[in-house]
Amino acid sequence: MHLLPTPPEPQVCGLSAGPQAWLLQRQSRALLSILQRSSPTWVPAPRGGSWRTERQLRQRLVLAKRRLESLQALLTNTIRQDESGAGCVVLGLNVRQPLESFLQMEVLELCQLVSVLQGDLDCLLQQLKGAPSCASQRCAAVAYALWTGRLPKPWRPHAPAGPQPPWYWLRQLSRRGQLLVRYLGTEVPKRIFHLSAFRHPRRLLLSLRWEAAFATDQYASSSNLPGCQGSSSNWLPHKRQELNSNPLHFQVVNDSKLTVPEMGLLLIGLQLWNAEWDPLAGALQDSLSSQPSPLPPVSVSVRAQAQSTNDQPPHAPHAGLATYSCPVYMEGPLGTTRLHSRNILMHLPLPTKLSPSICVQRRVHVCSPPLS
Repeated sequence: MHLLPTPPEPQVCGLSAGPQAWLLQRQSRALLSILQRSSPTWVPAPRGGSWRTERQLRQRLVLAKRRLESLQALLTNTIRQDESGAGCVVLGLNVRQPLESFLQMEVLELCQLVSVLQGDLDCLLQQLKGAPSCASQRCAAVAYALWTGRLPKPWRPHAPAGPQPPWYWLRQLSRRGQLLVRYLGTEVPKRIFHLSAFRHPRRLLLSLRWEAAFATDQYASSSNLPGCQGSSSNWLPHKRQELNSNPLHFQVVNDSKLTVPEMGLLLIGLQLWNAEWDPLAGALQDSLSSQPSPLPPVSVSVRAQAQSTNDQPPHAPHAGLATYSCPVYMEGPLGTTRLHSRNILMHLPLPTKLSPSICVQRRVHVCSPPLS
């Protein structure tokens, strides 16, 4: 971009507002560091800075610990209520309700993570109160990172959107837990989900395909279900073949009245970067803004089910439009997103007024933003 005679708009080169803000922040820090090294009369830090930093850290630790304790109680209560209704389980999935089993697993994993985080925060809090330093390498890594305001390395595997401010990430955990409990506790599941509520969002789609595979075997008796009494050796390979034969169907819902597919779900809260959605044409179109635009809810259903019921969307895209395979990512704080192939959650086949090559050049993508 810098070698061009006339620098183009960053959006044309696929640079969205999030990376622009990150690049500006990094350049500002580099400039500040150079000024500090070059000026011998640089203004020193005010006195008492270390004491204020320790006081602020202690306050944040206490607040975060209280929030985690409240979240732990909420998740534990939900797990106890679901234990009585647990059925036969195969590979972590309830045979009769794979989607519900997925939600239960998300709640259980989050509950276990919260318990570990409580121990990390409690260890550092005890040290700030005068206790001797902990010999654990994990505690040392967590303490050093929190002192410097960074997400500790032991926590990063649980942050799929990438490194972010630790206190911001802890607040996101609380919001995630509240949504998971709501999804699992609904008497009549609406099947409307936000991808950012899940630690493993890809498993949400996998559970939907498992559900479709089990629906084809409604005639089977419960005694023949694996994990209950006598599981058949050829059952799992047979189910894997059914999973491969039941691809998912994605459709952007432009109607104001949302209707959840009979064998599917709705994804909400998605945002479109470097383009915008035309609800009348039902397709992508050019956008002059560097900010994201909301994408209508996306209907996800098993293709076989969608074809058998002949349930076509009332606002089907116009014929002749090209289709862009749009990648979907998890968005980090301040709009930062790691646009790498290994971070792609899925691809949405979106009709587009633009050339698919232009969409690729501009890096048009969909993100699931952090929970507000």
